Order: sequence, then structure tokens, then C-alpha cells
Amino acid sequence: MVRYCLVFILLFGFQLWAQVPDFDEEIQSPELIELSLDDIQIQAWQQDAANLLKQTRLWALKNQLWWDGELQNLHHFGGSFSSQRLDVGLLHNWDEQSSYLAASLKINSLSAIEEMVVGNYRPRFGSGLTLGSSGSSRHSSMLELASMGPVDLYSPMGAAMIASIWEIQTLAFGSIQNRPLLFDQNNQIVSFAKRKTNNHILDRERIWGGALAYENDFIGLGALLYEQKHDWSHQNAYYKRTLLIPAFALKLYLSELDFDLELGKIGEEVHAYAALQYKHAGFKQKISLAKDPDRAKIAYSNFAQVITRNPDTLELSYDALFPLAKHLKLQLLFAANQHQNPTASSNSLKSRLVAALRYADKTSALGFKVSHFDREVLAHTLQNYTISRPQHWRFELSFSQKPIQALQLNLNCRYHIEDKESYKNNGFYFNSGFKLKHKTLSLDAGYRAFFRNKYGFYYLDDSYEGWSISTRNDQQVYLGSRLDAHPAYLHFNYRHSLQDTKDYRLTAELTIKY
Repeated sequence: MVRYCLVFILLFGFQLWAQVPDFDEEIQSPELIELSLDDIQIQAWQQDAANLLKQTRLWALKNQLWWDGELQNLHHFGGSFSSQRLDVGLLHNWDEQSSYLAASLKINSLSAIEEMVVGNYRPRFGSGLTLGSSGSSRHSSMLELASMGPVDLYSPMGAAMIASIWEIQTLAFGSIQNRPLLFDQNNQIVSFAKRKTNNHILDRERIWGGALAYENDFIGLGALLYEQKHDWSHQNAYYKRTLLIPAFALKLYLSELDFDLELGKIGEEVHAYAALQYKHAGFKQKISLAKDPDRAKIAYSNFAQVITRNPDTLELSYDALFPLAKHLKLQLLFAANQHQNPTASSNSLKSRLVAALRYADKTSALGFKVSHFDREVLAHTLQNYTISRPQHWRFELSFSQKPIQALQLNLNCRYHIEDKESYKNNGFYFNSGFKLKHKTLSLDAGYRAFFRNKYGFYYLDDSYEGWSISTRNDQQVYLGSRLDAHPAYLHFNYRHSLQDTKDYRLTAELTIKY
């Protein structure tokens, strides 16, 4: 116990960089991580693919090894020649002898063909409600093609193309592959597996379709139609073997005001998303109304706007950014949804409120975030959240400072009020440490702890370069180093539990750019 206290006291003043996403200058909802984990992982992979080829002429290779009770290896290769880009990922688990592979070849500016992708890809139409990743952004293109997401996350496999002439764009795409099915206790199909597994119950999935769009500086119009076909032999009236999914999208750009609208239909069910965004002198706000599609039926669709996957749910959301003073900003997010046909075990109304206050200048940053939500909001992510207890709070404080240019000190702590009936169910997360950089060498070290960890904490794991979840009480120390010596970049990170000496994680990463 004494050594734990000493570690806590020594490191309290050396706060490691805050374990929360950066506070973007553009509108970015200070959301609950559980609700958008897939989107964040997809964006992280695509950003890594972009960074891999940044300031390189031909190719780059990134290899990551990590030991965490089992040995895993991730290879990420990127190549670029003229306007052609190749993105390849291979994840191998040595203990389970399983491998997952994804590859994407993207060709740009080939005569009338604006973009063409062969392999794995992620298409997007309109605001992304019916097809593609979630969210809408100012003056984003009506039709988009992105490379694959994480290797272990399913994405369409085939070919896609965007062609344009004047201000008219067309999208054509096709995909065919085998994917596992998920079943309930009654052997009824629940949904498609989003992540690759060794499940042997596979279904042949065929998707093909197209879209047409017109867009200028003031208006965007688009129409989408695609078909999903499946070979499953299970009798299930709720899931048809063939789905024809149409959608329509409208975007208006009116000076400081933007409007987004998307309507779609799956069978007899209509889904919709409408958002009004206003921006003026640093102030931004977005009001949206959404009726979610049935995401179990849509083969490739991530969380869009609604906080539940029930297609009979309506949600109203308000997201705003207020510039209070120089370097000081306030973000507010409020959302409430209503089940049109609630069950006896489910609350009819679910809501969440997130408020984030952030101060940041050139040398220091201080942030405070409060979240209040119905625990049922997380029912589809963490199974132990299925019981509704409407009073759930999170308080999060993050602080970082650079006393000198080479040294960064940070702190991040979070308190969860899980159950107001008993404080023993409330949880606390703490992270403190420092990061030191000198020329091509950087060093970071820290201490993190999880206390009364009944429901689990999501945290940005330094040794994994991604979000992890801890499901037990624990205390950890970690140490990392990075050497940047072009064309080679070497990164080591070690994490060890103070509660269980057999619990550790070691990662080694080598990146070569040419």
C-alpha cells in the first residue's frame, strides 16, 4: 500500500497528456466513447493510413507487435505512385493462429473517373445515415469513397467508382463476400457480425448499387439505390433475403447556415435525418432530428445520430460551441429519444446531456466535462447496462502544461456515479504522467488506476494506440519511448499492473518510410 501511495504522490505533479480526444476547433460532439467506438476506430485507421504516406515518395511500412497474454502482430503497408494509393493491413494472432487481411487500391483523377477503389472500401452518401460512416460536415461532398477501416472490422469488398462531369457525380459500387451471422437463443438471426471472427456459420453477401448527385456552392442533391442479397436458409420473417434500399439527400449552404436532410427506406420502414447548422464568429450550433434505420438489417452502417438501434425511435439533438473568452470555449450536447413502441422492460424516454468547458493556450490546457445520461443508452455496447437507472453521472477533469518546450505534464481523472443508491458502485479513474521530447527522441511515463470498477472504464491506452476497456480494479505504471530517425521510426511501450504481477503488455513498433 505504501508503494502505491508513493507512486501516486510522485507522479501527481507530472500529469501525462490527457487521455481524451483533442478538442477540435470545428464542432465535435463531446460524446460518450461507447456510442461511437466503431466510428472512432475507422477514422483512426484512415488517419494512420494518411499519415503513413505523409512526406514520403513511394512507400511506407508499419509493423506493430504486442504481448498481452498472447502474441499479436499488425502489419500496415502504404504505397503511393503518382495519383495511385495502396493501403494493406494484416493482423495475425500467433496464439490462436488466426489472420485477418484487408487491402485497398485507390486510383484518383483518371480522366472522367474522379476516384476508383478496388478491394476493401467504405462508401458514403449524403450525411451517412443510409450508407457509410456517420455525421455531416459543412461543404462535405455528397458522394465519398474512403479506404478500409481496421483490418478486423468488416467493410465492403469489391470495387467502387465515382465519376464526375461538370457539377454532376455518379457513384457505382459492388461487393461480395462471406460474413458470419449472429443468432439469438431462439436461433433467430439478430444481425451481421461487425467484426471478423472464427465463426463458421457464414452467409454469402452480395451488395451492388449506385448514386447520382448534383452539387455546387449553394445546393447539393443526391439519390441512392442499392440492393443487398443474402443466401441464408434460416426461416425468419423479419429478415428478408433481398433488400432494396433507396435514399434521398439534400444539402443547402446559405452563408452562415447549413441544412442537411436524408430520407431512406428499408422495406416498409422509413428512416430520416435532418440537421440545421449555424456558424458565426466562433459560435456554432447544430439542431438535428433523426429516425434511425434498423442497423441490424443494413450490412455496413455505423452509429449515425440516434442513441439506440430501435428503428422506431425518434431523437432530437442539440450541439453547440460557445466562445466565452480568449482561449476559453464551452460545448454543450443534449439529446433525447422516444421509443414509438416501448416495451415493459424499457423506458420510453432516454436522454443524455454532455457539457465540456475547455481552456487552451500555447503552453497549457484545462478541461472539465460533465455527462448525465440514462444507463440504458449503453445497453447495446455493454451488456451489464441493460438495467435502467436514470441517474448516471460522469465528471472528468483534464489538465496539461508545458513548463518548457520539451516537457509536457498532464493529468486526467474521471468519476462515475453508477448507482445513487450505493456509493460503493461509483467508480474512479486516474491517469498522471509526463512526456519529454528532445530532438528525435521522446520519452513518456505515467501511472493510471481504476477504483471500484464495476461496469468498466474506456480509456485511451498508450501501449495499444487505441481505446481499451478495463473491467476490474487495477493500478498500472507504464513507460514508452520513441526514436525518429528518418526513414526509420521506432516505438516501444511497456505497461505493468501493480495489482497482478503477471498482467503486463509490451508493444514494439517499427515504421519505415521511403
